[in-house]
Amino acid sequence: LITCPSDLFADEETQSCVIATGCSLNLYGDPSKGKCVSQCDIGSARYADESTKTCLQGCNAPFYADNITRSCVK
Repeated sequence: LITCPSDLFADEETQSCVIATGCSLNLYGDPSKGKCVSQCDIGSARYADESTKTCLQGCNAPFYADNITRSCVK
């Protein structure tokens, strides 16, 4: 288990602390968990934003939150 500073995310695939855009392929930085995840946390109502590779609490226009994929889609 990796513990990272609050501004970084634990990437378990590379065993390193990274910024969100440094998360491994198909992973997103989830601030609620402090690690890179494949699907954003449903409990904290977060959605994967492709442009920032971060789990956001809402999607920026023109995107909307898809509750099935837990990602921001157009």
